[in-house]
Order: sequence, then C-alpha cells, then structure tokens
Amino acid sequence: MNKIEPREKLTPFGKLVRKLRIDRSLLLKEMANGVGMSSAWLSGVETGRKPIPAGLVEKVANFFDLDKSGRAELAEAAENSRRDQSIKNVAVDRRDVAAALARRFNELDEGDLAKIRELLTKKRKG
Repeated sequence: MNKIEPREKLTPFGKLVRKLRIDRSLLLKEMANGVGMSSAWLSGVETGRKPIPAGLVEKVANFFDLDKSGRAELAEAAENSRRDQSIKNVAVDRRDVAAALARRFNELDEGDLAKIRELLTKKRKG
C-alpha cells in the first residue's frame, strides 16, 4: 500500500528558510516580523499548510541579504514547494513521478508524448 506523507512535513522552501533562520539564531517570530507576516502564517508556509504568498521569496532574500546564488536557491526551493503543494494528498511515489514529469515536460519529444498519451489512454479504457 502506498503511504501518504503527513501534512506537517517541511517544504523545500520551508527547509531552506528554517535553516537560514536557525543558522542566524533567529526565532520564527523575529523572521516573521522582518518579512511582514504573522509567525503562524510563516509556520504554515514552512510546513506547506499555506501557499507561498507573492513577493515572499524576495522579502526573505532581502531579509537575509542573500547573494545572487542564494536568491536563485531560494527561488528554486519555492518553485519546488509550489509544485509539491499542487499535488498534495497523493502517495509519495506518485508525487515523485508527477514532479519528475513536470520538471522534464518541455524536454519530451513527440515520441515520448505519444507513449505517455498511449499509456494514459490505455489505462482509462482498461
């Protein structure tokens, strides 16, 4: 049987934000105040219970004074978190497949798309 992950698992964005915060010995409340949101909302974002609000990535990057590389890492973590959140409550192995497909979707050629379409159509009929 496929196991569904618990809701309280940190998102990639949440893990990175928490690490940045802990490395600087900051409390959640201090960071939340610094980026202009409640600590409850920030906690919800870290754990994936709340979506990442527009502009938060930039606010966090500015709050921690991240360099270009740090900002890119934060943006990528946010994108991965958004992708994971859009397929919540799905078994882990299925979520991994969906995320891998989403990451590589634009790289698929017509033959790959035809195979996927055939597989999906075949499963629907059967």
